Amino acid sequence: MTGHHQPAAVARALRMAALTIRTLGTVPAGTLHARVFGFMGAADFIEIISGLEATGIIESMPGGILRWVGNPALRQLN
Repeated sequence: MTGHHQPAAVARALRMAALTIRTLGTVPAGTLHARVFGFMGAADFIEIISGLEATGIIESMPGGILRWVGNPALRQLN
């Protein structure tokens, strides 16, 4: 979601994905993408998930499961 996307839109998408995964604890990546497909394409979704993984607040598990790990340094998501 870089390039022509506004920084505020990127921040909202990151926050939405993080809060959804945090609320559910674990969620299949495909299920999460299906719920947001009308709002973002596959490339944007992968970029968002990769960004969250890079921060350490989520991890990808076998079978395409996304799991909330949390990160004390990112308390603004709480």
